[in-house]
Amino acid sequence: MSVPDSDVWNAVETVDRSELIAKQNAVLPERIEKAYVEGGLYRKMYDAAGVSPGDYGSRADLGRLPLVSKDMVRAFRAETGDPYGGLSSGVVPGASISHGSGTSGTPTLQVSSPADRETVADELASMFWMAGAREGTRILTMQNFGVRVELTLPLAAFKIGAVHILPDLGSASVDQLEFLRPEVTWAYPGWLDGLSAAAAKSGRKLDAVLDSLETLWWGGRYLSPLKRSRLQEQVGATIYEMGGMGDVGLHTSSCSAQDGMHIREDLFVVETIDPDSGQPLTDGSPGELVFTSLWDEGMNHVRWRSDDIGMVKSEPCSCGRTSARIFQLGRVWERTVVDGVLVMPGQVDDILYDVTEQDVPFQLVRSADGSRPAFLRVAVPSDGGVSVDDLGATVCSRLGVELEVRATTTEELVGSAGAKYAHKYAQVKDE
Repeated sequence: MSVPDSDVWNAVETVDRSELIAKQNAVLPERIEKAYVEGGLYRKMYDAAGVSPGDYGSRADLGRLPLVSKDMVRAFRAETGDPYGGLSSGVVPGASISHGSGTSGTPTLQVSSPADRETVADELASMFWMAGAREGTRILTMQNFGVRVELTLPLAAFKIGAVHILPDLGSASVDQLEFLRPEVTWAYPGWLDGLSAAAAKSGRKLDAVLDSLETLWWGGRYLSPLKRSRLQEQVGATIYEMGGMGDVGLHTSSCSAQDGMHIREDLFVVETIDPDSGQPLTDGSPGELVFTSLWDEGMNHVRWRSDDIGMVKSEPCSCGRTSARIFQLGRVWERTVVDGVLVMPGQVDDILYDVTEQDVPFQLVRSADGSRPAFLRVAVPSDGGVSVDDLGATVCSRLGVELEVRATTTEELVGSAGAKYAHKYAQVKDE
């Protein structure tokens, strides 16, 4: 097996941007045609909008094509009975069929061809390699094998020559960490919350359980620079971020510069739009991220609304990679107005982390019918040396709002360490 000498796994990561854009422009027409031919939802949307694949002549025409969302997929599936929601023909030799997490509604299905699995595994291998994984490195991945991207995690480890450790759950994951001593883990925030509780319940300290870790890959939640810095001190490992969706797959990952997450622009075209009007925004403006997949054989995603709020910047990165970077800010539906002030979960997260110096699960609870003010549930740490009243006062002072804060437990918000998709517990909820 041939492996690179530097921290760059794939030469495309440092190719000149003009080459990246040229490749995107060459592939886009066939991807738009493929979506129209194979995807009943795209035919329906394009016909209703009075556009066709033949209308696409240049990059400027991309914005003329309809935006597509997961809710549209669910509606099309309910209307037609198509299990793939109009995104796939479903006829792919050697395919694997997986699903999204279902945390935002009924899970959507994804079809992956052998070439698709190879593409994603190579993406993951480039991430692990950049972070220092080499032949013999022990990698523990906490995942559910139903989710599309995570199906390829073992394949990525094998590409490097690393040792892949299949996950266990609950208190057993504490045992895996302590006895098998992995150097890299792919995990989620909820898993870390649950692991801390499981370690405490078994009389072990989290830092001792994690002392073999050198790298922790973080995804599923916004991670601020403050929280990353504090978490790195807590777990004694370098934390890198990755971003993706069960539908379109992994699309971004951070680098040694820790300054945003790089987009694999050979695999995706990303746009930023106003989440309310759908109008395009300029580079560097915060808005909803929209993805068009350039690689997927089994599925079709053209102008796919991610429901993520972020900024895209294309200026050079000090790491040497030439792709644009995403700076994630949160989710569209998480936008909450309290006393006329826009509050995002990431702001609350930072305040709680700054005060307690540990990861504190919380939930911003809005009124479903508008009959009462929003309030905040917080799993107040028993060893944090701060009361719920003190936390409430600090949160309100820093946000400039009046907000009731109520105490709860980690288990009530996140579930146990082995809870399915614990990292996706709702930080914003309507009741």
